[in-house]
Amino acid sequence: MFLAQTSVLERMCGPLCEAVLDRPEATTTLADLARSNLLLVPLDQRGQWHRYHHLFRDMLLAQLEHQTPGLIPVLRRRAAAWHLRNDLPEEALEYSFAAEDVDGAARLVRKLYVPADRQSRIASLQRWFRWLDERGAIEEETLPAF
Repeated sequence: MFLAQTSVLERMCGPLCEAVLDRPEATTTLADLARSNLLLVPLDQRGQWHRYHHLFRDMLLAQLEHQTPGLIPVLRRRAAAWHLRNDLPEEALEYSFAAEDVDGAARLVRKLYVPADRQSRIASLQRWFRWLDERGAIEEETLPAF
């Protein structure tokens, strides 16, 4: 079940897997998989971050969706919470989007709006507001003009 449940993650490290799966042995499991050198792609030199090969991840996600579809949003919300606790708010926002967590996403957009605006990240802002607007989370008059 480790493989299928962690397939909701774009990239993973031991502590993230532990938080998402609520299993303290997840770090050991991930390390064992990394040593096998078959299923994971390393993302850093220290061997802390990994991801699944894309086709393998797609297959695992389809399996999880088929077997326990209601679990996917739960796992993604946990991933969002972990990223937020670890000062990775934009990653948290992406997981909130994936989980269809409108309230969580709205809170994160409020937090990220000013820094993104200062950096002139118009495309990101438009995408965030469009996502919220499509879900009825913002009123037309509150949208900034781009």
